[in-house]
Amino acid sequence: AVTVADVYRDYASDRGSVIFDRSTFLTHFPDRRVNAAGLFLSPGADAERARAEILERAAEAGKRIAVVTNAEIRRQAVRVFDQTFAITYALEAIAVIVAVLGIVNTQIAQVLDRRREIGLLRFLGASRRQVGGMMLVEAVLLATTGIALGVVLGVILSLILVFVINLQSFGWTIEWSVPAAFIVQAAAAILLATVLAGMVPAWRAAGVRAGAEIREE
Repeated sequence: AVTVADVYRDYASDRGSVIFDRSTFLTHFPDRRVNAAGLFLSPGADAERARAEILERAAEAGKRIAVVTNAEIRRQAVRVFDQTFAITYALEAIAVIVAVLGIVNTQIAQVLDRRREIGLLRFLGASRRQVGGMMLVEAVLLATTGIALGVVLGVILSLILVFVINLQSFGWTIEWSVPAAFIVQAAAAILLATVLAGMVPAWRAAGVRAGAEIREE
């Protein structure tokens, strides 16, 4: 009998893998061939120097082997993921640009539809700064609502992708986590973009003249 010590996530093979102590493996599977080996260095050791020494000794013994450091494997994996998700990042940028333009168009349309209301506020004593500030606050509230809905729907979608679609399509799941720092940074960037985009309709609203709009009434 073999005792299962632990279960871990492994994305190297879609069939999974099992790690045995070599003596235990040879007891059950009499195959002494070795096709890969992992070397764990002491803290502070130079990985590149160890790699060079291993390759040198292998060459002296007439053996051809490949030695890859953990850092190199990580760089290759990150590069592959970055290339894979490059189109996703481009789509994200397009979505943000479209959202910002949508806020600008919505705010400008509101200014045009509410000229009489804004003119009345100006007639009652509201300053240009107050009217412009009101439009900026509305833009921020609109963006905040969008961010809140986006976070909630994003979390729900990620749960479905990880625990439903991945499991049905590939037979495995990945570790799920919430990138809180990224969400905060993205929310701050969106709010900043919203404020900048809201300055145009705010400037137009502040330019509404009180007298002309009241006379039309």
